[in-house]
Amino acid sequence: MANYDFLSLSADEFEELSGDLLQKKFSIELESFTSGRDGGIDLRHSTDRGKTLIVQCKRYKDYSSLLSVLANKELDKIKLLKPSRYVLVTSVGLTPHQKKEIKRILSPFIKRQSDILGKSDINALLRQFPDVEKVHFKLWMSSVSVLERIIHSKVYNQTMIEKESIKQTVKLYVRNRSLDEAFEIIKENKYVVVSGIPGIGKTTLARILVCQLLSSGYDELIVISNSIDEAYAVLREEAKQVFLFDDFLGSNFLNNTLTTNEEQRIVSFIEYVKKSSNKIFIFTTREYILTQAKQRYDIFDITNFAKCIVDVSKYSQGVRAKILYNHIFFSDLSEPYVDALLKDDGYLKILEHPNFNPRTIEIALRPSAWRGIEPDEFPAKFITYLKNSNEIWRHVFTQQISSLSQVLLANLMSAGAPIMLDDLKQLVQNFANKYSAKYGVKYGEHDFQNSIREISDTFINLDKDDKNNFLVSYHNPSVQDFLVSHFSGLNDYVLDVINGAIFFNQLFTIFTFDSSYKYLNKIILNSLQKIALISRLKSSVDELGYSVVRSSKNTLGQLNWYSPKLSSYERLLTIKNNIELSKNKSLRNIIKEKFDALAMPSNLASWNAEYYIELMQEFKDDFEWEAFDILETYSDKISSLDDIYSFEKLKQVFPNDFSSYVLGNNVLYDNLTDIFKSEIKDADDELALDNISQSLKSIIAEFSINYDDFEDEINERIESIQQQQDDTIESWIDDGAPGLRDAPDSDSYHDLFDGLKEKFI
Repeated sequence: MANYDFLSLSADEFEELSGDLLQKKFSIELESFTSGRDGGIDLRHSTDRGKTLIVQCKRYKDYSSLLSVLANKELDKIKLLKPSRYVLVTSVGLTPHQKKEIKRILSPFIKRQSDILGKSDINALLRQFPDVEKVHFKLWMSSVSVLERIIHSKVYNQTMIEKESIKQTVKLYVRNRSLDEAFEIIKENKYVVVSGIPGIGKTTLARILVCQLLSSGYDELIVISNSIDEAYAVLREEAKQVFLFDDFLGSNFLNNTLTTNEEQRIVSFIEYVKKSSNKIFIFTTREYILTQAKQRYDIFDITNFAKCIVDVSKYSQGVRAKILYNHIFFSDLSEPYVDALLKDDGYLKILEHPNFNPRTIEIALRPSAWRGIEPDEFPAKFITYLKNSNEIWRHVFTQQISSLSQVLLANLMSAGAPIMLDDLKQLVQNFANKYSAKYGVKYGEHDFQNSIREISDTFINLDKDDKNNFLVSYHNPSVQDFLVSHFSGLNDYVLDVINGAIFFNQLFTIFTFDSSYKYLNKIILNSLQKIALISRLKSSVDELGYSVVRSSKNTLGQLNWYSPKLSSYERLLTIKNNIELSKNKSLRNIIKEKFDALAMPSNLASWNAEYYIELMQEFKDDFEWEAFDILETYSDKISSLDDIYSFEKLKQVFPNDFSSYVLGNNVLYDNLTDIFKSEIKDADDELALDNISQSLKSIIAEFSINYDDFEDEINERIESIQQQQDDTIESWIDDGAPGLRDAPDSDSYHDLFDGLKEKFI
């Protein structure tokens, strides 16, 4: 049963809803006039006999505000208009006594109390005309019942889907062509890749899609933060699941941390989703990263990604106006600053600016961005922010936060977010103690807590898992962009951050030796900084901690964040992949010595075995290898498909010995055959079978395996699985995006923005 408070709607959207309902109720067409300079008219209907019905729509939170406006301003307007009939629609809940009082004040223009519609009356009309409710998606998407449905869905690996973040996203969102494209692509492909420039609205669109899916019957949301393996781990054939990979290929791609054959597993997962009847996959990615990924990985290039590009060029002037209007309406911007934007139509310069960007607008309207600026200076400052969005953060960073908070953010930048609060505290304490005099900071528990409070909800967010561990993340992705840009010009500060590092990942998260990374949001180190980083590695490579965060859930479904240990193999391989060892002989010698000391263990986990083999490739000419013994050791430990992939890499180290070893090796052949048969038997979905099939085809020639020996078993297993699947696809997907209307284009937005003045009445 509908029971909305209508406060998720702006004044303009409330007027649209009221008009749609009254047209149904009265069976007439109403002329619409945007809020603002309407002379007392929001909606109007004129008859052939010269009679006029005028409707006023008032979105207020309380009765006293409504009554004050009606008595002091509205009545004079009505007297000038002299309507035959006057109808008032308001979001305020009204008692019979209050309706009687309003009728008395607006007499004789309100003929009957039934022409005064309050919150309960509008909800009743929505129950009477459910098709109107469907059109106004902000209502039902932010309703208590829908929010509870979303919150109580099974949500893995994230904290993003919370009531307030959903409500905020829905309030600010303005439907545009990208949403229609996304639904069309999902309808046809069951997945969509949302790409575009930073801040253009990729994540917002993804959240709107997720909310609609969860509110329309999907059971689970899986948010992938690092690897596609997270999706495989919670895949359930019978469940209606939505997978969201926000910033797909982002940090993993830039930091060269895609696992072995992950690109193949990503594509395989996409192919599985396309065939499924109850799975949807939503990706978001920066356009330039997707382009570079296609260049680096052939399989991405040949894969026909179904893309929905969120591009500023798709924002018509009408959509831009609605975006800006909604952001201002729901912001804390005070009246003098709103007046300054309205003066001489200053907002038009924002709408027409080539760098119009929803994220920049959102940040520019936060109190931290405009406090301390005179109202008459704000419109020009707003344009400055659009020209360079980093200026917003620069203003707050340099003018409004303490030196300790600046130190905290500099070190957070190097370690990367998210990070455990205790790890960040240790990092800041170490840096502050080391450089207290230089940066004018002192560290104490109270100082640190004050600093966290100072930058919370501006630069950072704080979250808590089910074991009361606190996690620090960026409030907005553009924070990291700003920090990298800001500190790239502070060579001495960067040098101190490197020298003060206590975590291994600090040395590689945003620092690089490679000048080709200058467009990938990295700080390219100068010669002095390179020397310092290499020195830290030489002296402390084994002692440095690791602050990268992972998440897990126990059998009770409780979320737990933790920082895993980093193996010696992964440390050495990370150094090798990020620093050209041929140009750093002394560091190479240290890595070689440590690698030699590790020796070749016979019980390595598959991922460490893979790291070890990659290191062998680097140092294959530096040692005397017993090739047969190594091949025998790795052959004996093959027990999975991943082990087969790792073992096959030894061919690159010992090409001749490898071929000799596998040729006619019946023990190895029987083992591989048993693994494939076991994998086929245990596979419970087509995705797993597809991976097995691809693996078989890739090693047929290498191990003299005959694919025909397995093809019948694979096909039989696929048929068995398909019989168990539900062939239906959600009808709401077939119908496209339900009832979301375009923001109207217009040559003039004076009335729309002038209506913002009512917010302060």
